Amino acid sequence: MALGVLIFLAIMLLFLGYQNLNREKELQLKRLLGLEKSMSRKEKRQAFKSYGDLMAQAAVDLSGEAFFIICIISGAVLLVAGASFFSHPLVGLILLPVGYNLPRLWAGQKIKKRADIMLEQMTVVLDIVATVMRSGGQFVKALTRVAEKVPAPMGTEFRQILNDINAGKTVSEALSMAEKRIPLVEFSIFALSYRINSQTGGNLAQVYDEKSTDLNEQKRMLDVMNSYTSQGRTSAAIVAVMPFAVVFVIRIISPDYLDPLLQTAWGPFVVAMCVASILIGYRLTRNMATFTRK
Repeated sequence: MALGVLIFLAIMLLFLGYQNLNREKELQLKRLLGLEKSMSRKEKRQAFKSYGDLMAQAAVDLSGEAFFIICIISGAVLLVAGASFFSHPLVGLILLPVGYNLPRLWAGQKIKKRADIMLEQMTVVLDIVATVMRSGGQFVKALTRVAEKVPAPMGTEFRQILNDINAGKTVSEALSMAEKRIPLVEFSIFALSYRINSQTGGNLAQVYDEKSTDLNEQKRMLDVMNSYTSQGRTSAAIVAVMPFAVVFVIRIISPDYLDPLLQTAWGPFVVAMCVASILIGYRLTRNMATFTRK
């Protein structure tokens, strides 16, 4: 039994390591582009989407500490529910990390949905800023025009940028603060372009025009690729859900049917292996069938 628990924990650590590897790649990209401020080593380990960052990027009026408590409560609920429903404490322990990560998954989905809307609006933002600056307007005037013309959520963020500037922040500082709230690499590049231009000079309107054209072309190509792979994503979701649905129905119809499996020495380990394999397989399959902007 102890060996089974250790093997299950090893599998979960491998899965978490895979996620952290992707996060580290994004951090390396930001370092390469100069988007990461100088931080201590401890801050860098915590830099990728802390609980407070999750709430800010999801536009949820909740502190990071409160969200952390919600994650703990969710994990505890699934721990008790799993142990009670399957009459075995190991099943509850298996569901504990699942419950802990459910609020994070919810926040991640809200961030993704918000980021998708913002990405659609980003080309409009670039076009407006380029047009204003090409006609001789200042950068702050261009930001004001964006805040007036673009709807939420991007318009709301630009109004917050203007509020920060009016409160005494420099444009660069206001843009840096907005980068923590806007989950887009494209916006970070937008802010970086301004910072470089303010120091070295150049045709910023032309830079934003070219970036807008690139975004439109990327969107067209990604739409084509995702339309080709939509069936793969649907199949992955159905295959991942079916085992849990079957177990739930069997448990309702015949509550004692799974007792021989759960009450044997290796039974809970087999369940843990199955759950881990399903989750990892679903994640890998969906990642292979999904094309996103990085």
